[in-house]
Amino acid sequence: MSTPHSIELRLTAWYAIMLFLGFVAIGAVSWVSVSYAAEQAIDERLSGRMTSLISTVLSELSEGAEEEGQEFDFESETEEELFEYAASLPERRFHQIRHADGRPIFPAGSPELDGPPLEWVQPDSESSFRSLAYASTPYRILTQRLTFGGRAYDILLATSLDSVSHIRRLVVKALAVASPIALLLACCGGFFIARRALRPVNAINAAAASITVHDLQTRIPTTGSGDALDRLASTFNEMLSRLETSVARIEQFSADASHELRTPLTVIRTTAELALRHGRTPEDYRRDLQEIQDEAERLTSLISVMLTLAREDGGNSVPMAEFDLIPMVRSTCCHFEAAAREKGLTFSLDLSEPTLRVHGNEPAVRRLLSSLLDNALDHTREGSIGVSVVRNGAFVRLAVRDTGDGISKDALDHVFDRFFRADKSRGGDGHHAGLGLSIAKRIAELHGAEIVASSDEGRGSEFITFFPVRKPNQSRGSTNHGEGESCTG
Repeated sequence: MSTPHSIELRLTAWYAIMLFLGFVAIGAVSWVSVSYAAEQAIDERLSGRMTSLISTVLSELSEGAEEEGQEFDFESETEEELFEYAASLPERRFHQIRHADGRPIFPAGSPELDGPPLEWVQPDSESSFRSLAYASTPYRILTQRLTFGGRAYDILLATSLDSVSHIRRLVVKALAVASPIALLLACCGGFFIARRALRPVNAINAAAASITVHDLQTRIPTTGSGDALDRLASTFNEMLSRLETSVARIEQFSADASHELRTPLTVIRTTAELALRHGRTPEDYRRDLQEIQDEAERLTSLISVMLTLAREDGGNSVPMAEFDLIPMVRSTCCHFEAAAREKGLTFSLDLSEPTLRVHGNEPAVRRLLSSLLDNALDHTREGSIGVSVVRNGAFVRLAVRDTGDGISKDALDHVFDRFFRADKSRGGDGHHAGLGLSIAKRIAELHGAEIVASSDEGRGSEFITFFPVRKPNQSRGSTNHGEGESCTG
């Protein structure tokens, strides 16, 4: 059911208004055109009468002059011919003929007329048309000055414009009767067309109303016509697909997070319960508290990375600025070099240039490198870990490689998925939630960078990040840091 503010009624109202204005314009043009055509016909009729009068009078005068010779009275004969012709014309009371000095020829002394003659209108040129009203009746008048035998005569021929007025009234009546009917039919048709055209919108509305967060698989049917409504339905379906993906990721994230948080919390609670329930030696309490501390640290780290992912998924932008990548890489690697040596691993750092400017957020890039190094340290039991920074054309290539157990081909496609841990493929220590590489990939995306992973199972892995480069500023440093640079020299 359409409400007073519905689109159908508004479209119909606009359509009716425009159609009404169109009818008014057409009616005005029709009225003017018909009036002009009728007046032109009357002017042609008056001009024909004037031409016929002139030719008739000249013909009669020419014949009379040939027959009578010198006895022919030209002035008298001219007046007689003019009188006779005017008296024989229809609507004779509307015609007048006078001498140039104003002496009347017709209707003076004429037969009884049907009514009073028109008032005399003095010609203001050789020939002219004009319209005037006499006794509330409109007339069309043709006045012309003619010369016969050296004498000038003023002639006035007129006819009533009642026929033109009648035609105008017929046009107005026809428009007054036809326009409302046509307007009513057009409005009904316009309303029907509007409802039919907006039927897909109602279908979209009904489909959208039926979609809930638990039923995002429903899609709005499209016709494939490619029109605006079909494009709207396609856009809505694309939005639903994105929502479905986002909700699925949120549900998966929640499930994985619940699973990851349950383990350390269970360990902490169980350890505390056992410590409180049984008598323990100071060494036992120390060992239990150390275990609780370790699990609490793991839980804190897990919550931190989860908050980082939540902020990034929420679309919160990070401030970007130009900074030197080299000092940041060096200081980060120094921290991880000590941890690598504790595990008996060799750590190498290759900085090909003294300075490399990139545009981004330095803490975020530091977190990216830390995630890659932490991943390498966690999955490398023996051998080495290496970091290299090289300018490669329009990009800065930041690579982290290790000699760990590597990644299987099946697992390589999922290493950047959240909470993914290929325990069977890599010998991790099990204390990581599988979020580090996800954070690294997300940070790379925020910087317009690309991160790729390659691995040879059983021989190690390499993670390479390509950052858009900035022109090096050589004035910021001149020390060449070559391969094998170490924090301890």
